[in-house]
Amino acid sequence: MHHPARFPDPLDYARWVNRHVCALVGPHGGGLHNAKWMAGGGLVLELMPRSWVNEALYAESYGHGLNYWVELLVGRG
Repeated sequence: MHHPARFPDPLDYARWVNRHVCALVGPHGGGLHNAKWMAGGGLVLELMPRSWVNEALYAESYGHGLNYWVELLVGRG
């Protein structure tokens, strides 16, 4: 996690992600779209409920040369 003041210019944030982030792990959601700034060969692990499978992040990750994995989770209830 970073403080917004650390990267006042969005391009500085994109460059930092590209140089320093090799894996991105998280639940399905908009935050995982930061993977678009990662260098090719990085890993994206998306946690997604089985009740609602969405392929959008797979397509974006694959298009950027990233390794994509998904963990389908069984919801409670």
